[in-house]
Amino acid sequence: MRFSAGHLSVALPLVALAALAGCGKSADDKPKSVDEVMEEAKAMEKPEPGKYKSSVKVLDFEVPGIPAEQAAQMKQMMSGVASQSHEFCLKPEDVEKGFEEMVRKTAEGKCTFDKFDASANTIDAKMTCEMEQGMASTIAMNGTTTPTKSVMIMDVEQKAPALPGGAIHMKMEVTNERIGDCS
Repeated sequence: MRFSAGHLSVALPLVALAALAGCGKSADDKPKSVDEVMEEAKAMEKPEPGKYKSSVKVLDFEVPGIPAEQAAQMKQMMSGVASQSHEFCLKPEDVEKGFEEMVRKTAEGKCTFDKFDASANTIDAKMTCEMEQGMASTIAMNGTTTPTKSVMIMDVEQKAPALPGGAIHMKMEVTNERIGDCS
């Protein structure tokens, strides 16, 4: 999944909607349909329009199958890239599209919602996506949202034959906070 800076304002609280990693489903668990997820997304409180600052903190980064020194360098590089915050404007029309639109767009790909539990201010979700060249991703997300701030923990596992060791695991904290009005 790719999100531009302009979509990040809606995306991260919405991605919270759309994303989460899969493992350990019980026999009673079954993937939720897009309609079920969109209905549950309606319970989520929408963010206020305005200017937001988004920041990402890498909590964990692992690449099995490469030397520890090289893995540490990659983690440092990822932390440096991720730690750069950026600002974006969330327009009223973006807010009106709401989380339901994000779910709809996410469902257009080869993704399934393994779990999606949301309330006005919390989300606990899991999503699995199949991508080109044999790559598969699972994204687990949980966090809290308010009309002016969201804090999400995203746990991402990517697997692909071309990756060293066949997999990459990354856990990050994504924070979006309203800092004023758009100019």
